[in-house]
Amino acid sequence: MISMRNLCLSIFVVMGMGACSNDFELTEPGSDLAIVYGVLSAKDTAQYIRVERAFVDPSTSALVLSKDVNQLYFANARVVLTNQKTNQSFVLERVDGNLEGYKRDQGAFADAPNYLYKLSSKTHKLKEEDTYKISVFSNENLITEGSTSIIKSYNDLDLLPSASQNLSFVNSFNTTFSWFSPSNSVIHDLKLVFNYVEEKGGVFTPKSITWPIVKNYTKLDPNANANILPVVGSRFYNFIKAEIPVDANAKRYAKDVDIILTSGGKEILDYITIGQVNLGITSSGEIPVYTNMSNGSLGLFSSKTFLERKKMTLAQPTLDSIRLGIFTKDLNFK
Repeated sequence: MISMRNLCLSIFVVMGMGACSNDFELTEPGSDLAIVYGVLSAKDTAQYIRVERAFVDPSTSALVLSKDVNQLYFANARVVLTNQKTNQSFVLERVDGNLEGYKRDQGAFADAPNYLYKLSSKTHKLKEEDTYKISVFSNENLITEGSTSIIKSYNDLDLLPSASQNLSFVNSFNTTFSWFSPSNSVIHDLKLVFNYVEEKGGVFTPKSITWPIVKNYTKLDPNANANILPVVGSRFYNFIKAEIPVDANAKRYAKDVDIILTSGGKEILDYITIGQVNLGITSSGEIPVYTNMSNGSLGLFSSKTFLERKKMTLAQPTLDSIRLGIFTKDLNFK
């Protein structure tokens, strides 16, 4: 066995798009290894999968190799998505994500082209609760496989407070958010978008700020479908105070809020949990690597769903607190 360094990978940020890099040490001969990232959603108009090559060189810096498109991508990969219930298979189309509206951030990796593998919902709409397998081939040789179950979409009634309620925050009291999640969704992000208008010099500008109410939330009882999250009201006003600067020349007018709930599968929870292992004061500092791909390849293949509730009305006492309350009175809300 030969010890090889400078194995470099890229992977999207979970529940979103981004990039990161890690160094690993292989104790096996160099071979084609895939780095796969895909989070499927039945609600999306298209599925995008990132497939890249792990590259190994005992003498060349990974920072140099990562800028070489020929090193970063397989020249002739074939990516297949299969519904394991119906045995329907679909070959994904290789596209440039930069041209699809998913520009890759500039950084350690070559950012153009930004190759992704795409399946449009016009070709195939994912079947909720069915299991899908991803298979990656190079020169018709199977490199790696992985599978995940598609999370069922939310109904609007699954989230409380309901769309018909006025949302209220009281400083020293809890506002309770609750939602009934599908059994195969086990990790959740909940965020609130506060929309307002700022008037300055006679010019009215719509603005918004986003409050991450909770990230990576898991329910206390894994066997229960109900998720219950109490949030003390002062957090809402402190968030507004921190995000909007005091400006004596600006007048502000609160409009409404959007609530966005995003839920992910067990693979995402495992990925995050393993990433947090060995990070304590007494840890060794060696972070284990998560993958649910076969044949020694690395990556994450999972599913997510989301619910967006737009233009929720704020209760009048909450609007009064934004204007006159101890946290936000200097922001000149009218």
